[in-house]
Amino acid sequence: MRQGRFSGIISRATLNQLQRDGVRVRVYSVSPGDVVPCAVFPDDDLVVTSMRGDFAGIDAVSVSVTGSAPLSGIVLDDVPVPMNEGELLWAAPGSLIRQMPTSRVTLTVTSGRGDARRIGEYVLDHTAE
Repeated sequence: MRQGRFSGIISRATLNQLQRDGVRVRVYSVSPGDVVPCAVFPDDDLVVTSMRGDFAGIDAVSVSVTGSAPLSGIVLDDVPVPMNEGELLWAAPGSLIRQMPTSRVTLTVTSGRGDARRIGEYVLDHTAE
C-alpha cells in the first residue's frame, strides 16, 4: 500500500497513516449525483475517492465501477461500512490511473447485491495527462 500498488476500500485512519508515512496521495471528494473533474499527476502514488453518503444502519455495501480500462467492470461486494464516518474511501494506484484515457468513471454504491437499494452514484470526469 505504501508503494501505491493497492486498490480497494480503505479506512480514514489508513489514509491518514499513509499520508504521514510520505505516500503521495491525491484525494477527490464526491457526493451522490456530483460530477467531479479529476486527474492524476506524475508524482501521485495513490488516488483516493471519498464517496460521501448516508450509510446509517448499513453494515456492508457493494461498489461497482464503470469506465474505461483498466477500471471497467470492477465490482467490490460485501464492503464493510465504517461506522459514523459518512464516507467510503476507494484507493487506486496512481500508476493504474495514469493508464486511463480521458473518460468518465462512475462508481455506484448499493446496500447489497442484486435488487439492493442504491445509496449513491458518484461520477469522476478523468482527464488523461
